[in-house]
Amino acid sequence: MATVDDHVAKTSGQSNGTRRPGRRGGPDDAEVLLRTAEVARKLQVSTRTVLAWAQAGKLPSVLTPGGHRRYPQWGVDEVLRAMTGTEGYEA
Repeated sequence: MATVDDHVAKTSGQSNGTRRPGRRGGPDDAEVLLRTAEVARKLQVSTRTVLAWAQAGKLPSVLTPGGHRRYPQWGVDEVLRAMTGTEGYEA
């Protein structure tokens, strides 16, 4: 199994997640936040694995006021690149 590291370059992709003010790009940019199940489908792992990676700091996440985890699109894209061995390549 591939290991996952932090630090991601922002890439485009599907966005069914919640949009929040982002820390990347300009002030008008919004950060896409994905739900646990969406991340699990994209990475082809279980939801429990996604939660474990988030708790271990391998996958960036934020907690909502209601206690749910949300994952920034850029972090999920980084993990996906690490898993597929396409780090360093631009799409």
